[in-house]
Amino acid sequence: MARALIYARLSQDRTGQSTSTARQVAACEAWAAARGWEVAGKYVDADLSAFKGVARPQYDAMLEAVTEGDGDVVLAWKLDRLLRRPRDFERLWAMCEDRGANIATVEDGIDTSAAFVGKLLPRLMAIFAEMESESISVRTRSKAAEIAKAGRHHGGGTRPFGLSADWSEIVQPEADALREAADRILAGESLRGVAMDLNQRGITTSTGGLWKPETLRQMLVSPRVAGLRTHLGAVVGRDGYPAILAEDTYRRLDAALRQGNRSRGPQARKYLLSGFVRCYACGKPMTGHRGSNGRPTYICQPKPRGCGKTKIGSEPMDELIRDAMLYRLDSPQLADALRARSAHDDSAVLLEELHADEQALEELAVDHYSRRIIGRSEYLAARQAIETRLTATRPRLARRNGMGMVSAAGTGEQLRATWDDRGLEWQRSLVAAIIEKIVINPGRRGYNRFDENRVEVVWR
Repeated sequence: MARALIYARLSQDRTGQSTSTARQVAACEAWAAARGWEVAGKYVDADLSAFKGVARPQYDAMLEAVTEGDGDVVLAWKLDRLLRRPRDFERLWAMCEDRGANIATVEDGIDTSAAFVGKLLPRLMAIFAEMESESISVRTRSKAAEIAKAGRHHGGGTRPFGLSADWSEIVQPEADALREAADRILAGESLRGVAMDLNQRGITTSTGGLWKPETLRQMLVSPRVAGLRTHLGAVVGRDGYPAILAEDTYRRLDAALRQGNRSRGPQARKYLLSGFVRCYACGKPMTGHRGSNGRPTYICQPKPRGCGKTKIGSEPMDELIRDAMLYRLDSPQLADALRARSAHDDSAVLLEELHADEQALEELAVDHYSRRIIGRSEYLAARQAIETRLTATRPRLARRNGMGMVSAAGTGEQLRATWDDRGLEWQRSLVAAIIEKIVINPGRRGYNRFDENRVEVVWR
């Protein structure tokens, strides 16, 4: 009695119409019983492709059983469940031939024990199976490019915040929250501060979760917020679904958030001036620390992070800098600085350059992927040159956005009344917009009280 080793595989069953592994095994068992074969083993791989080269543990176990001589025939429902590449058939057939085993399939009617044609047919079918798999891959890529160029949603995935499940309509309360977040970040606030505020107000993500700085950043730099559809890194379609942000606003936001200085980390700050205060001796940033006496202090960290020579009380420092900033907001010096920046503001020019280079990337992608008028090497060389310009333009544009928060803060007197209600992240953002650094100079020997003369503020 021949011993059959049954193998079944299912790559995907999104529609529910594929032949399940259970039905494959049942068909093979019936086929074996009709021929009087004993089922010596069953091997099933679920949700695994035979074409993409992924590991198939049960297939490998079945091959080992053939090598050990545990079966006389490898039985599958169809040949493409067993393999799809001609070289895979040659490998399997070589192992079977060494052990005197054969290959049979239920649906295809393959039986290698038949003279000549039994060995020729599966070779031909394996070749056609490989051609079909490659054809499916080409059609899939082509369809994805067509959908992208038309600006349509490809389907599936999590509902994006601000849009309906099919991406066809704006969810107004969520879109308003995104626009507010964009305005605040362009004005100088941090991602962490805005995310914390959204959470405190009960505004959740589209899945009902809390906002994290990185989640918010990914949402705001996604081209879809401006109604842009991308494919292979380039914008290929517009107006396929509704835009939440104006394209110019998105470009500014994208330039600002790509600089990596918008507080992406999950841990909230506890001290107003951590990182802004600098040690006079080594120039390293000082950090907030609560000493053994329980008093909060800014200290220069020991080596290698600093020199450990400087410290100063944080509470009087915070009050001094707050009052200095509030005074600065009403000072003619700040007004002059704002006017000077406004007079030399080339944001519109930079934005136009950014837009032109991004359009050039779009055309380049079309010339390579769709029109096929330039080769791979030409495409990569031209793309690198354009991306080098983009890398230089984005930080320049991001720096132009920093003073927006200062203009929106109001007068020093107005801000004094609401300072404590603003939140630490907003306060730190204002510090970053007004102050370049705060140098803490050495203290006087024997003088243990707070000495404001040690503090040297470098204004922007």
